[in-house]
Amino acid sequence: MKSPKTADRTAQETPAIRVDASTLYAEYQANQVAADQKYKGKVVVVSGIIDRIGKDLLDQTLIHMGKSSLAGVDFTFVKSDSSSIANLKKGQTVSVKGRIDGELLTSVMLKDCTLQ
Repeated sequence: MKSPKTADRTAQETPAIRVDASTLYAEYQANQVAADQKYKGKVVVVSGIIDRIGKDLLDQTLIHMGKSSLAGVDFTFVKSDSSSIANLKKGQTVSVKGRIDGELLTSVMLKDCTLQ
């Protein structure tokens, strides 16, 4: 789990890139190496429609955007954002700021996320 200081730094950093969730996912599907060079480790703002709200294996709050529950973009949040996430609904359009961690299986992963 990341420290709150790491999440605070991510929240304060100005994103260089704004991208739609479907575009980000498509870029990773087309060429993971090129997408990692473009995005990995960078703070971005991703917009899209929430497909699922839940928790990951480490009990971190998670939002998934994508056409299926297995493929898309996953955002993990620090526990302090849980109350904000609890007010969201599936099908709602949101923008999320976070750091791209790369692709894991069939999802693009972002960490240290905050709602915009």
